[in-house]
Formats: sequence, structure tokens, C-alpha cells
Amino acid sequence: MEELAQVCDRLVVISDGRSVMSGTPREVFAQAETLRGLGLGVPGITDAISQLQGEGLLPAGGVVLTVAEAVELMAGALQGSGVRP
Repeated sequence: MEELAQVCDRLVVISDGRSVMSGTPREVFAQAETLRGLGLGVPGITDAISQLQGEGLLPAGGVVLTVAEAVELMAGALQGSGVRP
């Protein structure tokens, strides 16, 4: 999934021969629970950041697809907290 998030402009999810979801990687991976219900996953970093956001340890926001985006989000959270990265 990590590779798809980085190299694709658009994703189409097919189940039982039908298109059940399509959009940009960010739009598709934002629907993690639906994907899991279809037996698919999301990029590991997307899942990890989502869990931290759910715990309130990082600000809620958009879907993170890459390690670089995660670093940027964490650095911003640290700067806002007064802690030096």
C-alpha cells in the first residue's frame, strides 16, 4: 500500500468484479475501515499516525501518506507545544 500511495495519482478498489471506491490515494486511504472490511489495508504510516491522532497525541487532520508528511506533522505539533524537535 505504501508504494501505491506514493506512485499513483488515482486508485480504484474493485470487489467482486465491481468498482466500490475510487479517488486519489488520500481520498481512498481516508476510508481505512471500509478498506479493512474488504480485506485491504492502508500504508503503515497512515495507520500509525491515525492511531496517534485518535489518542490525542497528534492534532487531528488529514490523512498522512508518507514518512515525510508524518515528520512535518510531528514537527508542527512539537513547535506548537513549545518542545524543541
